[in-house]
Amino acid sequence: MLAIAVTIPYHKLFFDLSLLNIFVLLNFLYLFISWRKISKLFDINSLRIIGLLNFIFIIGLFAPQWNPARDFFWSLGLFTLFLSMFSLGNSLIRFAKYYIFLIGISSVISLFQIMDFDWAWNLRISLGLPDDQVVLHQLLEQKKPAGLAYYSIQLSYQSLIAGIFILFIFPFHNPYLFIYSIILLMGLLSCGSLSTTFIFILLLTYSQFRYFKKYSILFLIILISIIFQTSVVDRVFNLDEDSGLIGRLNLNFIGLSMILDLPLFGYTLDEINNFKYESIIYYGFSDWLKDISFHNSFLTTLLENGILMLISYILIFLLIINICRKILNIYYRCGDIFGIGINNHNYNIIYFAVPAYIIKSSIHNAGIQTGDIYGWILIAFIVSMYKHANEFSKKYISVIK
Repeated sequence: MLAIAVTIPYHKLFFDLSLLNIFVLLNFLYLFISWRKISKLFDINSLRIIGLLNFIFIIGLFAPQWNPARDFFWSLGLFTLFLSMFSLGNSLIRFAKYYIFLIGISSVISLFQIMDFDWAWNLRISLGLPDDQVVLHQLLEQKKPAGLAYYSIQLSYQSLIAGIFILFIFPFHNPYLFIYSIILLMGLLSCGSLSTTFIFILLLTYSQFRYFKKYSILFLIILISIIFQTSVVDRVFNLDEDSGLIGRLNLNFIGLSMILDLPLFGYTLDEINNFKYESIIYYGFSDWLKDISFHNSFLTTLLENGILMLISYILIFLLIINICRKILNIYYRCGDIFGIGINNHNYNIIYFAVPAYIIKSSIHNAGIQTGDIYGWILIAFIVSMYKHANEFSKKYISVIK
């Protein structure tokens, strides 16, 4: 059920609440009632992240544009919900498999959408219409395939996490690795996500490089065939004419030029907009950029909430990267933590998962700073994995003794 909830988080059930909203509220209620069990549920790493979120809450009280409902309570709710769910037995791997399967279905539907099958678009519409007018137009005019996701960018975030899970839990000899990788790439190329496509291909190449000799020709034929059927090729070979890319670079240039006079707790919305408008006129950038955000979650956090807020989120990422290092150390000492036949190449993927997500959120608006569901899934997954790994290593050492 949790995997379904994060696949279609926008679908309202009743009282304008989605299944994911209900899960978060019920988990808060459970933690409140069972507060004595919290020490067993949360380890030191969990408490450090919760502590940083509370520090972010204090900073946010002084920031002119901070949104506590989205940037604190929602993030805290997601993190604690996923921790609670992942603490149950082998739920980490079970959730990952269900999640991969559902995102695989969504990717296949996006492929049918790009081929203009009406039933595929109608299926997405039946799950609920978006409030955002731009996204609504894309959906009704059948412009940007998104599978079952809210819109195409959300599918790319979902696919990034699904790709990390695929490369982590499936050893190379497992046919599901090949099948799901192709399906995921088809979905990414259908929705036109250039960044996630390249990130996933790099991770796939790294994790399976030594095995590629056996299947490289078949894999490359399929991959090249898929790529040349999509708009991604045009974007790659015409980057100098890609208005979206050029526009984002211009906006990032404007944002970076605002850092010199940055207030401790960030600018007001009016100050950001006025500076942006003046810069667009001064440098002769396109007028349509006036209504576009910076498309960089880190830069947006810095400008809207200040340097202390940005440092706090960076500390969360550094903490998670350090946890990944500890997981790898336990693997090298004790072997496969989950006993599912995966090797060091699979475990190394977890180490690159956080940088991959950072790259993704640095070229889009969504990030853990804005309560992104999929970033918190990744963080909770890694924290829970370390907790399981630590327990596994203690049992392993006791058996050796």
